[in-house]
Order: sequence, then structure tokens, then C-alpha cells
Amino acid sequence: MENASVRPEVDPTARDTARTAWTLGLLAIGLTLMIPCSAYLSALAALPVGLAAVARTRSVLDNDVTVDEATEVYARTGRILGLMSAGVSGVFLLLVLSILALYAVMFASIFGMALALPPPPVP
Repeated sequence: MENASVRPEVDPTARDTARTAWTLGLLAIGLTLMIPCSAYLSALAALPVGLAAVARTRSVLDNDVTVDEATEVYARTGRILGLMSAGVSGVFLLLVLSILALYAVMFASIFGMALALPPPPVP
């Protein structure tokens, strides 16, 4: 008696790719959680690592590749962790850059006002 349900062929490299994406997602979340403790430099590392995790999961989930349940769980978790990490670190980097831009504008305006003042009178 033959098996009525024939399982399609599972891609052997999909689980390794999904597991790598999951590891990158965990690393990105760890870097994101370390942002306040690391002089805010881990935000620069968390953003590309999170985007790399999302790119890895795209090759597993978005293509017509047959995957098993464990591979799908690894890939979906890697995608969620990568997106959360990239979002948080991206917003944080925008906040830091806007604060730096505010200080640059303040310095330029004070320097410009100092140059616009007439020189002091010579006795």
C-alpha cells in the first residue's frame, strides 16, 4: 500500500540559511539591547546585521522553496528579530543625527552672529 500523501522535496540548504538568519537576528537584538551601554556605537552595527537577517530570510520564505516546519520557524523568527532590531536602531540613529544637526545649526548661527557684529572700537 502506497502512502497517499507524497511530501514534496525539501531544500537541504534552506534550514542552514534560516538558522543563519535566526542567529543574525539574535545578534542584532543583542546589539540593539546594548545601545545604551556601548556609547551608542552598537546601533551602527545592529542596523546592517538586522538587515542581513531579513535578507537571508527572504531567500527562504519568499521563493518557491519547500521548507519544513522547523525551517519556517527559524526563518520567521529571524525576520521578526531582524526587522525589530533594524527599526529600533534606525530610529535611534535618526534621533542621534537630528540632535547633532541641531547642535551644528546652533553653532553656525552663533558663529554667524559673532561675525556679523561690528568690531569693537579702538581707543
